[in-house]
Amino acid sequence: MSNKIMQPDVPEKMRIRISRARTMLVLDHPFFGVLALKLKVVFCTHVVTPQGVLQLDTAATDGVHCFWNPAFVEACSDNELIGVWAHEVMHLAAMHHTRQGNRDPDLWNDAGDYAINITLVGAKFTLPNSVLINQRYRGWAAEQIYNDLLQRRNGGGPGGRQTQPGDTGQGHGGQQTRNGNDGASGQSQAQGKVPDNGRCGAVLMAPAAAGPTQAPSPAELAQHEVEWQIAITQAAQAARAAGKLPAGIESLIEEVRRPKIDWRAALRRFIDRTNPSDYSWSRPNRRFIAQGLYLPSIVREGVGELVVVRDTSASVSDATQAQFNGEISAILNEIRPLGIWVLDCDLAVHRAVRYEPGDEIAFTAMGRGGTDFCPPFRWVEEKGIDPKALIYLTDMEGHFPSKPPHYPVLWVSTERDTEAPFGEITYIEADA
Repeated sequence: MSNKIMQPDVPEKMRIRISRARTMLVLDHPFFGVLALKLKVVFCTHVVTPQGVLQLDTAATDGVHCFWNPAFVEACSDNELIGVWAHEVMHLAAMHHTRQGNRDPDLWNDAGDYAINITLVGAKFTLPNSVLINQRYRGWAAEQIYNDLLQRRNGGGPGGRQTQPGDTGQGHGGQQTRNGNDGASGQSQAQGKVPDNGRCGAVLMAPAAAGPTQAPSPAELAQHEVEWQIAITQAAQAARAAGKLPAGIESLIEEVRRPKIDWRAALRRFIDRTNPSDYSWSRPNRRFIAQGLYLPSIVREGVGELVVVRDTSASVSDATQAQFNGEISAILNEIRPLGIWVLDCDLAVHRAVRYEPGDEIAFTAMGRGGTDFCPPFRWVEEKGIDPKALIYLTDMEGHFPSKPPHYPVLWVSTERDTEAPFGEITYIEADA
């Protein structure tokens, strides 16, 4: 089933305008132009998605197609069409079509717009009016922006997300104040529309092989990412050769090419390093007894007690708190230590409960204040606990102890490019 319905007949002149805009992108901005050539142009008024048939008012891309509403094309200037092409391609270069997960599509599209539009305006693209721009989000990843928007929307009352100071529009008349469609976030899906509060083109989830009504599997999303990583590398090489790689794209390329870390695998390696083993003759290796060989076997100590700290400060969203709970259950049931002490801490330890494999973990976090990493380490010392390791689930925004403890520490951070004065750091992709 093709991801399009009600494809209208459009004048040849309109097709030429879209084609010419992409050609100009190739000539003047080869990084964006080379990527735009990967997309199949589709004119339509509706698109088929796993959420149903949605009305398309502007443009959208799923990493395979670029959908265009003819009325939107007609309303855009030639320069704006070039800008919309770049906007759609930038969503894909940032992998927004594979990173949505279970997030709200409206808010995810807003977050993606905020993440990329600053770079596009800096590259001198002309974008339609009402484009979402906020200098507050300069350098932020879409996931960080999403969490911030979600917290602001939840605290903004019945009108939806609060208007953001510093939002501006850029397009026909240059810079101007946003015209107040911030409150629309979260409504497009309910109204049966493709979410695009910035009116500059939306990003849709990458398509599944089974058809547009099905959500893609994790393996399919991974394949889409691999294909786009290759395309991004090729586009960057073409742009460098032409001396036209825009500022800000290098950091994007580095982020895309950075390998994603399976933090649970990192945890297992961490536990293995902190769980000493030795050879013992008291239990011969049974694999070789049948051959008449009596060789020592490897004996490992039990994993023992672990301390897991859940950062329950206000800077960690409710959705990320729920994700932390799932990770704690995974530690308990996959690593299977003798026991886990789970601590809820913001500026103080509010709760400490010991669990063993098979126990049900209390998932209601206690705290929601500021962040201080010192109290859990003091708590361990005061209680006389000697853990095999301490694992801290956090966004890494807080005050650290001045001295490391005698036991290993693993910081599991929701933010990349963060540092700690001691211990190891691995990363977890934060859910919304």
